[in-house]
Amino acid sequence: MQNDLAIITIGSAFNEDIYKTISSVISNGDMPGIWIFTVFNEDEKVYLDDYLRNEIKIKFFYIILTNSNGISSALNQSIRYLYKYDCLIWILHAGDLCTRKFLNEINSKPRFNFNFFPIYIEKFSSNKKKIAYTNQGWVELIKNKPCILHQGLVVRIQIFKEFGLFDEKLSSIMDFEWFFRISISKKKISCSYYDNPIASFKLGGKSADIFTSSLEHYQVFRKYKHSILIALLKSTKLFFLKILYTFYYFR
Repeated sequence: MQNDLAIITIGSAFNEDIYKTISSVISNGDMPGIWIFTVFNEDEKVYLDDYLRNEIKIKFFYIILTNSNGISSALNQSIRYLYKYDCLIWILHAGDLCTRKFLNEINSKPRFNFNFFPIYIEKFSSNKKKIAYTNQGWVELIKNKPCILHQGLVVRIQIFKEFGLFDEKLSSIMDFEWFFRISISKKKISCSYYDNPIASFKLGGKSADIFTSSLEHYQVFRKYKHSILIALLKSTKLFFLKILYTFYYFR
């Protein structure tokens, strides 16, 4: 699987969102070298396995039963399974949609650790979309922004091996903590930036819980040796930025 694409999708096999995600990849995107699905119980695993084998006829997939310790734990289970491969990882949760093929663009360039793409953000109340870009100064950006959207990142697995997995104590901002951990390491990460969106998603879910994310931002800053005052100021700043950020994409 060298330089191949591995997709990780977490969601319920009894919810139509996961099938929308599968359909979007098949119809618009690159079929992954392997697709890891994480579901919540044995019945879902059997149901999804039958669907993938007999209706969609995907050859290379693996279904993991989550240990019910939260989404960070479920993600980490999937990533650990991929440690045996030299691959690119794209996290596309149930309900996230692939919008076009892109793997040839990545493979036409040198091996970058981070491949950043724009993504479409959809409103719940309409079909209107806005495009979110990742600024090329992402190391500084992550220190001043509530999050970087994972649907627009295709990352080489070596980054997880070097910097570790997601913090399983977090339920809302595990992406932020992971990016922040890398950003303060002072190690240079090779990055490539692209112009055309590869995915769309709707705002919502646990990550949209502003109060939970604010508390977890505070915990992250304390974890990395900020004083109580500095951690409070930084988390408060991100709290208001997230309100503005959410308002911008919902209006």
